[in-house]
Amino acid sequence: MSDWLSKIRREQLELARKITDEIVPQELLQSKAAIDLSESNSWLFFKSKVGHEILLAIYGYTDWIACHIKRSNNFSAQFLPELSDEDTQHIAKIYDVRAEFLKALIARRLTRPGNILPLLGSIDSDGKLLPNEEILKKWAELYDWSKPEK
Repeated sequence: MSDWLSKIRREQLELARKITDEIVPQELLQSKAAIDLSESNSWLFFKSKVGHEILLAIYGYTDWIACHIKRSNNFSAQFLPELSDEDTQHIAKIYDVRAEFLKALIARRLTRPGNILPLLGSIDSDGKLLPNEEILKKWAELYDWSKPEK
């Protein structure tokens, strides 16, 4: 894997860790599951499962947006496209995440103004994505775009 792509994946992992640290205590308090967290291994297992799903959701969402930008060839500031239910189900199936979890993560964490989405760029105060054209074009070179979109 190219150094720049490894860097992007590390940034995605760091974002997943940050979000995991923010939401795991909230998820736990809202959970009705009988998890004995007095054992540190149980806590680590629970946190790693949530963190893994967050990371996969970040991969799926950022890849989907990157494809959308590449296919539209629009690298200017733009509002993030909304996922249809069909798109959500498709991403959830490919990346093995729960669709409702993906939707909630996007709505509550990933699309906040001020966020930086690795691979994509940053979100300005108006909620527009400011794409990182250089990285997106390098990423697009890794794929065959001659096939029609499904």
